[in-house]
Amino acid sequence: MVVMGYDLNDDISQVSFCGAEGEIPSTLPVTAGTEKYVIPTVLAKKNGVNQWIFGEDAVTLAKDGGGVLVDSLLTKAKEGRIVTVEDQEYSALSLLELFLKRTLALVNLVVPWQLADFIVFTVEELNAEAVGVLSQVIKELPVADEKVRFQSHVESFFAYMIHQPPELWQNQVLILEDREDSLRTYRFSVNRKTKPMVVRIEGKNYPPVTDRDDKKFLESAHDLMKNQAVSSVYLIGDGFDGGWDRETLRFLCMGRRVFQGKNLYTKGACYSALDYSRPGELQENYLFLGNDKLKCNIGMNVIKDGRESYFPLADAGVNWYDIHGEYEFLLGRERELRLRLTPIMGKDVRWAVIRLLGFPDRPERAGRIKMKISMESENSLLLSIEDLGFGELYPSRGACIHEKIELFEE
Repeated sequence: MVVMGYDLNDDISQVSFCGAEGEIPSTLPVTAGTEKYVIPTVLAKKNGVNQWIFGEDAVTLAKDGGGVLVDSLLTKAKEGRIVTVEDQEYSALSLLELFLKRTLALVNLVVPWQLADFIVFTVEELNAEAVGVLSQVIKELPVADEKVRFQSHVESFFAYMIHQPPELWQNQVLILEDREDSLRTYRFSVNRKTKPMVVRIEGKNYPPVTDRDDKKFLESAHDLMKNQAVSSVYLIGDGFDGGWDRETLRFLCMGRRVFQGKNLYTKGACYSALDYSRPGELQENYLFLGNDKLKCNIGMNVIKDGRESYFPLADAGVNWYDIHGEYEFLLGRERELRLRLTPIMGKDVRWAVIRLLGFPDRPERAGRIKMKISMESENSLLLSIEDLGFGELYPSRGACIHEKIELFEE
């Protein structure tokens, strides 16, 4: 068994893999035998020839004047940009695809990634644009769609933590991530009174640590810890290198475990891939409610075997972009559908009514319809309902309606 986690960012990328059940994910070194795990997310075209170099070699080539560097591949692909290099135009999407293929080729030096049971790609924010780009890119990779998943950094944080020793997340867990424009923090907490237990992760920005000011960093740390029980802290990014933050580290280590590194998200994605390949008790016992998760159960009351019963259409806790369904029903007397929307965080049940305007009036159980569902975002449900008729007696008249339902009203 092989599973992989790929952390894709505009500046750097990383790949982790796991080759056996129970094995801890390993991050792929850029060069065998080294501890360099970060691959710059760039390509460079050699001057005068159609040859592309990636990663650190691309940076060096461009710095030495031997080629033209193309960076910010993910953002440019999401924006649908066209990149011009030496009077030749390239779609940013195709360049991102090339970068992924080149980096995945490195994995083949260790494990055959094409045979992976699951690959999880993780990005900072998993919005509709990111899902669209990643979905297009993987179509060009030699791996089946059903073996690929996407998730945000926040969900990778969740997956990483629930695979750590319980004492590290008995109370809250903090990530302090060094970014160019801010110190990004994520606070992981578990509500152990619910079943399954619900995990929430909240984000907040603080002043950046680029000026290496230990006093300012210590003030931010005090604010983060005020009246909070925190079991462990993870420092992520280059900004924490160099030993300039000794006083802050001394404070953070008071009754807490502190870790420093740069590959938490790629390892978290790899743990998710492991969970997809062999679901277990962790997935049953813990429910993560991130921004890209469905936060209510969607279903209908139907008549089955002469009794009214609940028919689920989508379950809370799944990724909104994974929700696709197609169903056929026989209509009763009423010319409307009623969807039951049940939030899982204590709000009241709501009913969404879809009136079948323009559909022919037929006897009870003589109207057959097809309903397709998908999600436009974590809050917007899309419905397509089509009249199928009922044999030769009641042929279809082609009626069709499209509806958008906001799951949570403002």
